[in-house]
Amino acid sequence: MSVMVHVGYGKHSWDVTLPDVLAVQPLALTRATFVVTAAVWSKTSFAITVYRLSSPKVKWALIFIVVSMNLAMGLGCVFSWVTCRPIRKAWDPAVEGTCWSIQTLNKYSLFSSSYSGVMDVVLAIIPWTLLWNVQMRLKEKIGVLVAMSMGILAGIVAFIKCAKINNLSSGDLYNTAQLLVWDSAEVSVTIVAASIPALRILIREVNNSARQYYASSGARNTRQSASNPGTSRRATFVKLDGSTDAQSDKSILHSPDAIWYQTEITVQHTSTSNENCIELPQRKL
Repeated sequence: MSVMVHVGYGKHSWDVTLPDVLAVQPLALTRATFVVTAAVWSKTSFAITVYRLSSPKVKWALIFIVVSMNLAMGLGCVFSWVTCRPIRKAWDPAVEGTCWSIQTLNKYSLFSSSYSGVMDVVLAIIPWTLLWNVQMRLKEKIGVLVAMSMGILAGIVAFIKCAKINNLSSGDLYNTAQLLVWDSAEVSVTIVAASIPALRILIREVNNSARQYYASSGARNTRQSASNPGTSRRATFVKLDGSTDAQSDKSILHSPDAIWYQTEITVQHTSTSNENCIELPQRKL
């Protein structure tokens, strides 16, 4: 896009020299290929995330969505390159030959873009059907579902882009600029939406590591000397089979029947004697 703007894209066609107009064509086709690939593969990555949490029936639906979406968007890329005879005419209007009508290409682009937007909305709805009945705190459940539903924004952007597709028929570079802005926005929003669930888990892991570090540091400071009075508290989430995991929501997703309890240990000491150290375990189901 930066190179296209450098050679005059975004201006009216009559304000751009003929060599620059010819230079824009192969750049536009190349850019379109990368944009469509980025959009469809980011949607595919999110579908794979949902696939891991799905029932067998939903998994088959996700496979259909991924395959059909890649075919529909992929064919749009191919058509942009091969609809002229000779093929070179697709990016070099000076070559003699014939091409499909721009209206035909626009209709297919409208179909593939609309289908992509609908699939964004479907992929955003599926997590609600999968996770709503999972045993989690309501606050955590809403947070997970909202994080996994940001694809709706990508669908909205895709529908706005569809309204700009007919601008390709105008023959003026200026009129097509809005279309390229919106399809770039669709890719960006889709990548962000697909990344949020993984980033949320990463943040939880970082917070958990920090808690474990400070908890272990507090325990070491308590054992080092009894001359400084104070209190050290440490809490962990323990599964009934003995494994430890401070993220009960993530574990419940993998084992719906898991039950968790919190073990809280309080150590109190004074400066008079080590014999005054008392451990008070508390367990809450």
